[in-house]
Amino acid sequence: MQLSAMLDIDQQCQALVRPISNQRKLSLFTSFKTTELGTNVYIRSGCFIPHNRLLLPDYNDDKIHVCQLDGSNSSSIKLRYNPHAVSMYDSFQALVTSNHRGFIEIVDLENQETGKNIQVGLECKGLTSVNGSICVRDSFSSLSMVDIDGIELRKTLTTSDPLCLCLNKANEI
Repeated sequence: MQLSAMLDIDQQCQALVRPISNQRKLSLFTSFKTTELGTNVYIRSGCFIPHNRLLLPDYNDDKIHVCQLDGSNSSSIKLRYNPHAVSMYDSFQALVTSNHRGFIEIVDLENQETGKNIQVGLECKGLTSVNGSICVRDSFSSLSMVDIDGIELRKTLTTSDPLCLCLNKANEI
């Protein structure tokens, strides 16, 4: 395990991004009400998955929703806990954090079934994954980089409590 220096960051940040002329721009092209997924559904985050679908954790219930980009053709995957965050792992698997239960669960996207758990710490809230690397907020002011088997590769301490994470291809948080 490699321990990096404590990061001195604010809890929230914004960055001005200037588009380069040859890059594509992001635009909102559709939205839908969460009532299309059920009653009392509370979505705080989600991720895009193959076949123009969304994977959306229901913070109020023990399931994650799978639907088309416009909210149609929805189904849900039953969990044993209320999820906090989701992230794509590869084209066939997604990761779901278990909030206060201390593990990440692997979800098979083709069969829409839950799989093995990756034990990572006291809490599992914020989550991101790129190229086989998984970064999770595993306790207050602590982020861990783990592999799919739960082996901790690096731990980063922060002066805040990050809940929304992003990882680039160079594994920089």
